[in-house]
Amino acid sequence: MLLGELISNVSNALDKIRFASLADKEILGETTEMNMKILFNKDAGTITIQDTGVGMTCEEMITNLGTVSKSLTKRFVNAAS
Repeated sequence: MLLGELISNVSNALDKIRFASLADKEILGETTEMNMKILFNKDAGTITIQDTGVGMTCEEMITNLGTVSKSLTKRFVNAAS
């Protein structure tokens, strides 16, 4: 999977929780900050991406991961209108 696609997925997860929190303030819990961190471990040869967004269900993963330029955010906005 491309790093850009992973970053895009993080952005979508953050948008998803922002959108959901408009209807349900409790969904954020104690989270006060939306962010993404990209951590590099040269010795282990790994890149770790962490975010404070909402995860995906198994069905969402099957439907959306690996599909380049598919915008979850656009789907969430369309579903709300």
